Amino acid sequence: MEETYKHHKIVASTWQLSDSGHWEPRVTVTWNGGQQQRSKPLVFTRAFSTEREVELEGLELARKWIDEGKPNLSVGPT
Repeated sequence: MEETYKHHKIVASTWQLSDSGHWEPRVTVTWNGGQQQRSKPLVFTRAFSTEREVELEGLELARKWIDEGKPNLSVGPT
C-alpha cells in the first residue's frame, strides 16, 4: 500500500510472522531533503491479526512520525 502525505511517499508492506501467523508492518518513508532524496525505514514491534489492519496502522504511524517532525527514532507500539 502506498500514499503521498505532505510531500512524503509512504510505502507500507506486510510481513507474516511464521510462529504466530500475525502480521508486522514494513514501512519506508521517502522525501526530498534539499538537494538529495532521503529515505527512512520505520521499525515497528507490534503485530496485528490481519494484513489490512497492519497496512492501515503502518500508514497512520508514518503520518504521525512526519507530523512530529521526523524525530530520529523508531516508531514503536502505540
